Amino acid sequence: MLAAADSLRNEPRIVFVFIGDGHQRARLETQARARDLKNVVFKPYQAQDRLARSLGAADLHLTTMLPAREGLIVPSKIYGILAAGRPTLHVGDPGGEIAAILESAHAGYTVPVGNPGLLAQRIREFASTPALGAELGRNARRCFDELYSQPIAFAKWDKVLANAAPG
Repeated sequence: MLAAADSLRNEPRIVFVFIGDGHQRARLETQARARDLKNVVFKPYQAQDRLARSLGAADLHLTTMLPAREGLIVPSKIYGILAAGRPTLHVGDPGGEIAAILESAHAGYTVPVGNPGLLAQRIREFASTPALGAELGRNARRCFDELYSQPIAFAKWDKVLANAAPG
């Protein structure tokens, strides 16, 4: 991510905003300062009542997942991003679950880990083609409504629980 931000440093319309914490935040902040990346901003976690506004503020979201983690976890932030109706660039396994969600919904793209040039290229594509982001964002919201909204999620859990404990 930082290598892509570095290559995009002279494009004033493109800013990377990292919100929240995580085990890599301190390292990312240190490296961003060392590279003097003025296009990288770090913000604290947002309160629950500000989450929708925070998710809706971005033109494009970035998610990451090491390929070795695929099949073990899915970043839950993808569901909030879909609900916010925003497109996603995912850095991870092109054959993984997030990649499959984005591809089937036509809601974003996946870039393999270790390819900052392609990541920067995709970001430039979104920055220069606002209609693309708008279309993929609409697709993201439609995907959320059709597959992941609360009534659908509850129905899925009901089925799991009914199968786990019949009667």
